[in-house]
Amino acid sequence: MIRPHKNQEGFTLVELMIAMVLSLLLMAGAGSMFLGSKKTFKVQEESARIQENVRYVVTRMITDISPAGFYGCAPSAQDGSSQIESTVASSDGLYTFDESITGIEGGGPNNSDSLTVRFARPEFSLPIIAPMTALDRAVRVDSNHPAYDELEEGDIIAVSDCGLLAAFMITNEPGGDGRIEHTVGPSVDGVSNSTEGTTHYFGGEPHSTATVIKMDAVTYDLGTTTNTQDTSSTDDDTTISSLYATRLGGNRDEILSGVENFQVTYGIDDSNPPDSTSDRYVTWTNAQALQNRIASIRISLAINSGNPISGTTGINQNFTENIEFTVKLRNRLTDL
Repeated sequence: MIRPHKNQEGFTLVELMIAMVLSLLLMAGAGSMFLGSKKTFKVQEESARIQENVRYVVTRMITDISPAGFYGCAPSAQDGSSQIESTVASSDGLYTFDESITGIEGGGPNNSDSLTVRFARPEFSLPIIAPMTALDRAVRVDSNHPAYDELEEGDIIAVSDCGLLAAFMITNEPGGDGRIEHTVGPSVDGVSNSTEGTTHYFGGEPHSTATVIKMDAVTYDLGTTTNTQDTSSTDDDTTISSLYATRLGGNRDEILSGVENFQVTYGIDDSNPPDSTSDRYVTWTNAQALQNRIASIRISLAINSGNPISGTTGINQNFTENIEFTVKLRNRLTDL
């Protein structure tokens, strides 16, 4: 039989308590490090998502805004005497083609603005091949031209001969004869022509070099949606603020979720003669009367990673980033 050693002893209660305390401290330290690492990872993840959103929205807005005011061979004078006629009738501000830029002020730094730009699309440009026999007659173009197949009833086009630009809605479905009509009466999605005539016999002397070009416009503004999270209690609802874009004939599409604020200022070229450099930035109230002097547009955005807007459930304001960028307008400040 083996007898236990008479000096064999176990841990005392005090030693066990000390060991347990030390173990708890080590576990607490490890837990704190884990939570810190997790938080750092989340911050980096949210920051990366914001940066990705920033790159996307900046590229998208520069592409849309920079051609503002390009109307093909359209007259544009520094004194504001541009000869642009628009017969397009609509309650939608997108269709105000006698103004290439329109802004709406939100009324303060915490109230977002709205911006609308209008421009011609050079990839849809084709010459007139026969003179108009009257001011209200159809415009005739080459039906074999590649751009002709892209035209359809309801599209907005502009006809220009570098002396006058006339914008109107196509009221027929362009066929094989190359006729583009602009009659009064037909309405497409609430858009029509207010008058048939223009002040030019486009395609005839001295306006024989006239060109038809398809027009486009886009409005940027903010909107909110409420996420009920499938609960009956409004206490759990969150409000998401997003940047939206509305194009001609299209729906209002969400461009980027998590945009909390959208501010616009307009760069004015005060030089005489103009040098295409913005000397000062003003709000739309001060820029409206100086449209032909707008050389650039400055955009300011407050962007988060798609979280609810400030003041609603679940917001983490540490992930909100303010960005600012300037868009140079490529087709302004020239006398044609």
